[in-house]
Amino acid sequence: MVNCKTHETVMTVIPTSRYSPSHDHDLIHVDSTFTTDVPIPDAENIFFVPGTQPIPPDILKMIKNGGFSFEPIPKSEVIRQVTDYAQEISQNQPVAAISDAVMGIATQEYMQQVSMKADPVGSTFYHLSYDFILLPENDGTFELKTTLPYKGFQMPPGGQVRLIVVLPVGATCDTNATKGTLLNGQQIQEGTPANVANGVQVVSFFYQNDPDFLVKYKY
Repeated sequence: MVNCKTHETVMTVIPTSRYSPSHDHDLIHVDSTFTTDVPIPDAENIFFVPGTQPIPPDILKMIKNGGFSFEPIPKSEVIRQVTDYAQEISQNQPVAAISDAVMGIATQEYMQQVSMKADPVGSTFYHLSYDFILLPENDGTFELKTTLPYKGFQMPPGGQVRLIVVLPVGATCDTNATKGTLLNGQQIQEGTPANVANGVQVVSFFYQNDPDFLVKYKY
């Protein structure tokens, strides 16, 4: 597992649900940059990331019930986990077996493979970029969820993570629901209050740990 000294992710919301009658989703563009303590091995350099292919509701429900979250994950980690599937079946471990089976379905059918780019080549600074679709909740709100650093990375003492979400004109951040959560359940406050510049809201968090983030918005 690679030590991630800094991890910054910028998510830009493209409001396709508002302006395209054929789209019931928003498009999210993600740019993530990392600095690591050593160059990342080639085997750890390929990630499965969320994609732009719609997922049938019954399949999505099954995947969520299996405990899988559509977030970037190294291909090597997926291979490691699904390789245990036969052993979990033989040892009668249904929860673990279902989790691995769901991971295999999700990554192979509904996620895309991308490679991180070192800049310059051979350095310990990396860039990962991709797009994915985000469907609204039943109440019409959108929930952006992510964990930093990504799976496959560990945060050494003094490591830093930063999340920035740029909402489109007309979108309003739900500041009561938007939050960061540490592994121990402690809540962290938004590092920078939602800024409004020419009608655009920007939500940002900064922390020296590995929190889960939720940004909720609506039109």
